[in-house]
Amino acid sequence: MYMEKAAKHGTITAILNVAQAYHSGLYGVEKNWVKAEKYYRKYTECSSACSDMDTHAPTYQILGKIAEMYQHGGHNLNKDPLKSGELYTEAAEAAMSAMNGRLANKWFMLAEEVWAECEEDEE
Repeated sequence: MYMEKAAKHGTITAILNVAQAYHSGLYGVEKNWVKAEKYYRKYTECSSACSDMDTHAPTYQILGKIAEMYQHGGHNLNKDPLKSGELYTEAAEAAMSAMNGRLANKWFMLAEEVWAECEEDEE
């Protein structure tokens, strides 16, 4: 995939597009959430390093997407409620810092839900 070559060279738009393609199967790409997570994380690293750059998606939204993938599992990615809860909390804290309280509250609630799932599994 041409876009993947651009992503490997650090083009931030390409990184996000490749992540979204693997996440949702865009452009005829087979869904692969392990690869989607890899590119989403690369995107958050690049967007954090280039804070003055106009990025397409805030880091907290990307963290929320990764958390959701771990919450449900599938497409080569193992379900991990504990990791999901941690990522939802990280996304919520970042959203709160960005003055997006409503979204932060949603993610804090989702974190509590997935952690409750962990407690049920232990019983």
